[in-house]
Amino acid sequence: MKKRLRNIADTRQMEFHHRYTMKCVSLLAFFFCFFFFLSICESTQAEWTTSLQERESEWGGQFVTPEMFGAVGDGKADDAVALQKAVDSGYPVLLSPKEYLTNSTITISGKTSITDTGSTISYTGYDYAIRFTAINNNCDVSFGIIKALNGSGIEFYCSSRQERCQYINLSFNIIEAHDCCIYFNRDGDGNTLQNGWLNEIRISDGRFQAGKYGIYANAKGYNGINNIKFINVAFEGVNVGAHMANGCRGWSFINTRVAEMNKEGQLIFETKGSMIGLIILTTDRFRTERTSFSSNTQGSLIAPIMGSDNYRDTVIGNIGEIINGVLHVYNQSMASLGSFTEITGFADLDTFIWPGNYCCKNNGTAQSLDNSPTDSPFTMVVYLGNGTPDFVTQEVRTADGGLIFTRTYSKKDGSFSEWKRQLNEDDLITLQNEIDALYSYIDKMTDNFQK
Repeated sequence: MKKRLRNIADTRQMEFHHRYTMKCVSLLAFFFCFFFFLSICESTQAEWTTSLQERESEWGGQFVTPEMFGAVGDGKADDAVALQKAVDSGYPVLLSPKEYLTNSTITISGKTSITDTGSTISYTGYDYAIRFTAINNNCDVSFGIIKALNGSGIEFYCSSRQERCQYINLSFNIIEAHDCCIYFNRDGDGNTLQNGWLNEIRISDGRFQAGKYGIYANAKGYNGINNIKFINVAFEGVNVGAHMANGCRGWSFINTRVAEMNKEGQLIFETKGSMIGLIILTTDRFRTERTSFSSNTQGSLIAPIMGSDNYRDTVIGNIGEIINGVLHVYNQSMASLGSFTEITGFADLDTFIWPGNYCCKNNGTAQSLDNSPTDSPFTMVVYLGNGTPDFVTQEVRTADGGLIFTRTYSKKDGSFSEWKRQLNEDDLITLQNEIDALYSYIDKMTDNFQK
């Protein structure tokens, strides 16, 4: 009996020690996690403090942050007044990695330096989140993300005689706007705008995400929006990437990228009236059907051109030289790029045997056509096939999925060949997967045979 009671006592003591030990381990684990999290927070704060100290040393101890003027940076409180005071202070401004909510436009004028470290400016108004005006000195500004979900992103503004807005370097991560990401605004008539211009503005390393325009500029015929450079920018899902009208001069787009622009009516570049000195240099495939250049557009273009070799040589190559699939156009009229004749409803594609550019703009029209390879909107290029006038090739490219169909018309026989769909990237991936699966099956069968 005593032995049994002692065994029970020993068992309970062991259970007690086990529970005690587990509680101690849990408590230690809790304190470990707590101090580890605290050290991370302190490390992050230390990194931010070090960044501030580095920039303070770089600027000789003279910089300001919006927080010094009362900004909260929580995405809820209105920080517009604090941001404006920081910009107007005359000192370099450092934007913290926070979200600044603004209900009114922030105006930048004079020589200003703004450095971003990961901020977001969320503008709730219906005007512009940021406005540049009356700048005649070097102005270096960087932003993180600018959101203007009810209005527009950035405005470069000039409204009076002798007023300048020039020598500006602007970089940003993303501008997401309801109307327009960047607007070049010469607001006035010939008298008020005489000798007033927007000039020497460099914009780089950002993405334009807008409902209407990525970039909009109207010089109003007085050659006052000059020497504007865009470097490493991307248009994503905008209706029009860049609209330039009535006297813009010396605009450059270098390494411009495009995404989510396959919908009907979307354009990468659009010019109206006179446009002199437009330069486009890009490694992205250049889709001519996504451009609309006026007859007075003079410029240069170096870009890989989408389409077959015959299309590039006989249609696009007429305005420049094609080297290894890359079109080189130097200071020539670019009107023939993107110039398409609309195909009307119930037309027969068998009648389109003359070289030229054509387009079908909507589903209803596409579905009513005879001898068409697709029911979706498309562009079609007709060019001389096989390098002789005896054959004509039709090349159709759908707007939604980028499918390409071709067929050839023989003038001697008076008949078309069957439509053939070219392999696209998705087809090649599928084919590669099927080949890989076949090789895997062969390897498996070989292993079984050897066994």
